[in-house]
Amino acid sequence: MNYLKTYEDYKSMNVVGEHLYIKFDLLDKKHKAKVDSGAETCSIHSTYQKVKDGVLTCKLLDNDEILEFKTFKKKNVKSSNGESSSRYFIKLKCTVEDTDYNIEFSLNDRNDMEYPILIGKNLLRKDFLIDIK
Repeated sequence: MNYLKTYEDYKSMNVVGEHLYIKFDLLDKKHKAKVDSGAETCSIHSTYQKVKDGVLTCKLLDNDEILEFKTFKKKNVKSSNGESSSRYFIKLKCTVEDTDYNIEFSLNDRNDMEYPILIGKNLLRKDFLIDIK
């Protein structure tokens, strides 16, 4: 793991609070996302997840369009309440604070959650400092 060593390293980072805005290449607009430094990976609201002939199809963020992904993983994830579940993971191209990323997101039905997108350490550790005030 790379650790910052100088004040100059910190000055070049983006400071975020409890939320940030993220724009996905596949979707039209920016979306408000919850920053969660305790989450290992990012998560995005997804429904209609099906795999057929090696292709994952799903809907993201209640968008009507059914998206297809040929590259994906399925892994076990332990949620904040301690329960384990199996989830699909996809890489999504996105923009945060004018910087482009290709980040892995777990697909999860977040309908009961306040925020449909959760930003975890796999994105935060790249260029972000969290202001906890």
